[in-house]
Amino acid sequence: MIMIGVDDELGPQVYKADPAGYYCGYKATAAGVKQTEASNYLEKRIKKKQDYDEDETIEVLLSALLLCLRCQQQAVEPLCFLVVRQVSVWPSSVRLSFVH
Repeated sequence: MIMIGVDDELGPQVYKADPAGYYCGYKATAAGVKQTEASNYLEKRIKKKQDYDEDETIEVLLSALLLCLRCQQQAVEPLCFLVVRQVSVWPSSVRLSFVH
């Protein structure tokens, strides 16, 4: 399980916990079938630069996702990503639907 939150003093925090209860903080992490590939990609990118702005962070995330999904994706199957930056008040009239 990956937990993400924002600490008032330390800023954004990412923790990963395993079923045995062990947890550890990360700057970036991955989970799932292609976890190793994604983690290696993220580790290389974070070693090069550690102070990403919001747009650069989203770019790295999407690049890691594409890297891991590229070999699994069918040629005719489209990929869609939704990035939600900040929502202070979510209008009740807005509905999100995902079609695949």
